[in-house]
Amino acid sequence: MKRVIAFALALSGIGLFVFVVSRAGPDRIWNTLRRVSLSEILILVLLRLVFWSLRALNWKGVLERCGGKSGLLHLLGARMAGHAVGYITPTSRIGGDAFKALMVKNNPQRNVIASVVIDKTIELAVTALLIPVGLAMLILSAPHPPAQTGAFLFATTLLVILVLWLIHQQRKGFFMRVLDLLNRFRLGRAFRERHQDKIAETDALMSDFYRSHRDRFFLVFLGYLLFMALWTFEIFLNLKFLGSMEITPEKAFLLVILGSVAFVLPGVPGSVGVYEMTYLSLFVLLGLGPSHAVSLILVRRGLDLLMAAWGMGVILLRGRSAWSRLFPGKQRVQFDRR
Repeated sequence: MKRVIAFALALSGIGLFVFVVSRAGPDRIWNTLRRVSLSEILILVLLRLVFWSLRALNWKGVLERCGGKSGLLHLLGARMAGHAVGYITPTSRIGGDAFKALMVKNNPQRNVIASVVIDKTIELAVTALLIPVGLAMLILSAPHPPAQTGAFLFATTLLVILVLWLIHQQRKGFFMRVLDLLNRFRLGRAFRERHQDKIAETDALMSDFYRSHRDRFFLVFLGYLLFMALWTFEIFLNLKFLGSMEITPEKAFLLVILGSVAFVLPGVPGSVGVYEMTYLSLFVLLGLGPSHAVSLILVRRGLDLLMAAWGMGVILLRGRSAWSRLFPGKQRVQFDRR
């Protein structure tokens, strides 16, 4: 049944992708792509390397305050491996984040897991802060129906509440509260009995970070603001290379903020189809050409695949242990190797 569902999701994603390409026009897309020179592609690749290095640096800042220690290049490799798993499997970012934690060596796993959860929460907090700004810019730029405006504001409010709730729960003991909830439904009891001490230690590390390292929290928060600015610059520069005359920094910012929802929807590897439909809708909403939308998507997918190939190389070099622990089959998942 799982294979049938995965196959159906993949087919639907491919179908959406074909629909988007046919609507934009294959000839127009090809003519737009031909504008990008080899030197411009190299610039985009370099920006993507800076993009991922900044994310690894933010993660390193959190890991150090969670009692772990690792080199930037090692964490960058783990991040790329997580990107590869999240991009080529239906797990989306959730599976990628879990896998990158397993790829970090020479650290207690509880410290790494705590750092991954905190790092992702801070990234979500930055997104939650910027989405209302993007929505305000979108609403003020052109009149929208009251129902659409209300839906935007409702979704934004839910996201802000979710992020605040996550931070609050992490201060109080996030994983133990999740296990308490599962225990009410008689789920996860055996897992809790085996690993309760390790889970409690992970919760303690997360709680201590928020209580004792607020300076590092705000430093990483600023790092992700810089990350969003770099992402906006990449989108802007990419569309300039593709010959778009209508793109502005403001529109590039809206594409980044409002288009990020496509990356968090699980089900289809690489969000095939969902990503394309999201960007095509935003391009129409912002008055940008559909051929530039699909061309941008194809260029960025090429960059994503290049980074995913790097991540797969890291997985092959570091062995199969992390992969076997994430997809153990009949084997039990080890919570902590030490």
